Amino acid sequence: PGTEGITREISCRMALIRPHSASSSKPSRATSSMTRSASRDRFKFASMIRSRLSMPKPIALLPSDMPRRILILSASVGAGHLRAAQALELALREAAPEAHIQNADVLTFTNALFRRLYGTAYLDLVNKAPHLLGMIYDLTDKPQKTTGRSHALRQLIQKANLSKLHDLLDEPWDIVVNTHFLPADIIARLRRQRKSKLQHVTVVTDFDAHAFWVNQPCDHYYVASDEASLSLRHWG
Repeated sequence: PGTEGITREISCRMALIRPHSASSSKPSRATSSMTRSASRDRFKFASMIRSRLSMPKPIALLPSDMPRRILILSASVGAGHLRAAQALELALREAAPEAHIQNADVLTFTNALFRRLYGTAYLDLVNKAPHLLGMIYDLTDKPQKTTGRSHALRQLIQKANLSKLHDLLDEPWDIVVNTHFLPADIIARLRRQRKSKLQHVTVVTDFDAHAFWVNQPCDHYYVASDEASLSLRHWG
């Protein structure tokens, strides 16, 4: 099955969340700074996504138009990504009750040390060193390299710590829905290496779309704010 059904389902629900329109330029540093501050309150943002996704659908969707095996992937870096994944799971189960839908936290497929460094360390920075986190945010907010030493090192770390996730990805999924950029990065890498043909889409669960969210190839991106839409356009 194609992605048309799930594309319409997520698009029409995410459209309900957008608060306003915006210009066509990349948000300024000041705007990005305010966005970072707002993004720290992921509980509020996730609750908004969850409530809007559970609203009545503005268009009808035939169950036959939906993929039959849907994998939702997130990461327990704070609660927002997981809650958005839960909201999408509920919405998709409502739209396609006969579909097989699995919702998984990719960090459960790794070891305790990686979970600590990847998940808890980020929250420590948010709570104890937000200015340092902001600096790191700005320094890394640029197109990600798909070659070179840093890219090779990132691949090595992911391969060493997330090999169990690959077993899950090898199952016959019709589509994968990412609410965190880590699984999107892994699937995009596998597709670039021609080791997978998985169709996958990314639901940006931050107010702004940092460059980490851009992982090509990706079949669709979904956003809930105009700032995130502008950022994705900026990255091409």
